[in-house]
This record gives sequence, structure tokens and C-alpha cells, in this order.
Amino acid sequence: MSHFVTIDLSHPTGNFWIDNGLIVLIREFGEGKYEADDVLQCLLDKLVQKTGNKDNYYDEATGQLREYEKMNWVYPTNLFIKVAGNPGKKVKLNGKEYPTQPPKFELKIELRKKLDVCDLCGDKAPLIDAKMWMFPLIVDPNKFGNFYSGAKRGLRLCARCALAGLAGYLGWLWKAQGRDVFHFFVFHSDLKEMERLHREVLQPLRVEGGKGGNAPVAFFGPYIHETTLGLLLALFAHIRQSDQLSEEGRRYLAALFGVDTDSTLPSPFTLYAVTGVPGQAFDMKALREFTKFQALYHLYDRWVNIMSQKPRVDNPHQQIVRILQQFEAHQGAKRETVWRDKIAWAVLEFNDPFPFIEQFLFEVRAKEQNPRPLVWGTLDVLDLYLQEVLGMDEQFPTNPGRLWT
Repeated sequence: MSHFVTIDLSHPTGNFWIDNGLIVLIREFGEGKYEADDVLQCLLDKLVQKTGNKDNYYDEATGQLREYEKMNWVYPTNLFIKVAGNPGKKVKLNGKEYPTQPPKFELKIELRKKLDVCDLCGDKAPLIDAKMWMFPLIVDPNKFGNFYSGAKRGLRLCARCALAGLAGYLGWLWKAQGRDVFHFFVFHSDLKEMERLHREVLQPLRVEGGKGGNAPVAFFGPYIHETTLGLLLALFAHIRQSDQLSEEGRRYLAALFGVDTDSTLPSPFTLYAVTGVPGQAFDMKALREFTKFQALYHLYDRWVNIMSQKPRVDNPHQQIVRILQQFEAHQGAKRETVWRDKIAWAVLEFNDPFPFIEQFLFEVRAKEQNPRPLVWGTLDVLDLYLQEVLGMDEQFPTNPGRLWT
């Protein structure tokens, strides 16, 4: 029996992941009523790709082996979707086992007949037990329920939320560092604002290709705060002028960060940042929320103005990036950025970063055989932070030694 779902901008769930997926569905199908199986197949076509490898299957009609191209879930979706391709029945030929069809990657929306209340949107509808392919923050109900509800029966979703959950893998921003760490990001607001942000800003800036990620970042590392700051700095760079955004998109981004006062201010956004370890499956380590975008841009803009007045600075934005990026150390083949992450946390939350800066100076720079000075302009950035954020008038000495320049 067919089941239809309604896709529109009028029924948000309030859940950042599901609403993110609803935006993907809106952009793919437009508003309207659609058969759930058709929507599911369209999403599957985008989430499964050829691997470049080939294998053989046994064709029962001809009794011959036939070659086929192997398929798999698109990276990094394969960290979350662990449903193997269906090979049909298997047969043995010359001591080797073969599938009787090229493995088909399928997902099914198996709804209960009884109507009940969806755990995420609140609609009364036939429900399905949620799987990680619908919602990446699910944990095993046998362990401690669900990340959000704690309900030991697990999470139950209506067809619309289940499809939106799957579509979310086509709408996120993510950044990976090999097999060590994986971050993903979702901007959340009301659906109309989210649709416009995706259409005018995020899609044009999205980095395509490669396994490093699609999130535009000024810098990144294994920790969530430094990578979040790198993402926001990359967005800040397009507010005054941009060769990637349309003028309308640039103005919208400026209004989002409180710059273009002539435009109607968008609804407030929250940035959800999730980090974890890839492995055989994604192991979530932390989820963070960030909201102080306008205040952060105001601080960044003051930094840009200061750097613009320096004759030695050709690109004020890049100089600020270099200043904030410098707090790292090479330890053998590994690059350790824990100090940068702590400083980024302080900046994002408008707390005191100076204990972490001092820690970096004593633990890293002071131990170098030939200690490098901090990046030129660091003192100007820190002086302004002291005054603007911490409300202190103290200034650093102009000639405090080899580590400060």
C-alpha cells in the first residue's frame, strides 16, 4: 500500500538534523505531496555510487558468470549507513560462492499499521523504528536509550521524518581528518531561513570532491572548537565582498551576521557542531551549540580594521587567520592543536583565552631550540580582545622579549 508524505516549509520539527533534511527534500522536490517510496529511491540514487572495482555474479538465466561494477554508500555516509547490498541467493561454482545478482543497496520504510505520535514532529501517523540511516545521533536502545529522548524503546518516526533524516546526509557540512576524527555541522533556524541560507550561501561555498570534507574552513584540526572557528572565519571572508556568492547571497550573509542594517534581520540561527571518531561506524564524542555570531563578527571586523592600517599587512583576513591558527606544535609526525582548540573555545564563548595562550608559550615555544616569535599583529589582536571582551585597559609591553613581536 502506497504511503504519501507532504513536503513543505510550514511544518518544522525543531530538530536540527531532521529540519536540515527537510530543506534537502524541498530543494530536490519542491513543496507538495509525494509517494514515500519514490522519494526514498531518489535519495538512494544520490547516496550510492560506483566504487571503481568490479566483481562477478552468477546469471541464473544463462548459467554464466557476468561482470558487474561494485557499488557502496557515498563517503562519509558509509560511516552511518551500515546496510549491505542484497546479493540475492548465493551459489557455489568451482568451490567459490557467487551472488545471483549485483548486490542491490536498499532501504525500506516499514511502517506500523497503528497510528501513533512521531517522537520528533509530533504528528499522529504510522511510525517506523528509527535506524542510524535516518538519524546519526541514535545509540543502541539496549545501552541507554536515545541521545535525545532516553526512551528505552528507541526512537519512532513518521515517514516524513525518516525520509528527511536520510536526506540530511545530503545537506550537512563536514570535515574529516583521515580515520582519526570526523566533524559535521548544521545551521538551524526556521525552515524558510534555512532554505535561503542553503540556496544562497552554503551551496555556493560548499567544497566538492575529495574525502577531506565539503565545509569551507580557514583552518581545521582534530578538535571541534578550532574547526568551528575555522568555518566561521571562512564565512566571514565573504561578507564584505565575495567572488563565490551572488550579491544577494552576500547581502543575506551580511544580514545574518548583523552587518547589513538596511536589510530585514533573518531569524536567529544556531550552529550545531558534532565530533566523533569514524572507525567502522561513527562514535560520537561531543555535540556543541554556537549562537554568538553577530558579536563574533563585530570582534572580527574590529580586528580587520586594525590590520588594514598596518603597512606590512596585504590581506587583513589572512593575517587574522594566521594569528589564530598559529597555536599548534609538531610532535614527530603529528600536529597537536589542543592549545588552539582551547583558545578557539574561549573566543567562541567570549571567555578568557590568555591562560591557554600562556600555556602554549611555556609548553611549546619556550621549549623550542630557537623559539619563534608569535605572528606579527598578535599583540594588536589580543589588546583589542582585552578591551572589547574582557573590559580591561591593560596593554602588552611593546618589547617583551623574543616570543612576542
